[in-house]
Amino acid sequence: VAGDVDDQPLPEYCAICLDHGTAGAGWKETPCVHRFHGECLERWLRVHGTCPMCRRPVTVPPPPPAEEEED
Repeated sequence: VAGDVDDQPLPEYCAICLDHGTAGAGWKETPCVHRFHGECLERWLRVHGTCPMCRRPVTVPPPPPAEEEED
């Protein structure tokens, strides 16, 4: 996933959930330059591994390591 795009013009809607583009929704952009809600895209990529719009392969970054509890 290319990264956060909150400083870019928002798409009209997220093509995964079909919700309208709202500021602060955590938009992400794929390497093929399609934009989706970050949570929607991450959930989609875990199952499909391709861009929801053009079906190009998109690699999913590994989740961050779990924080250890301090005693």
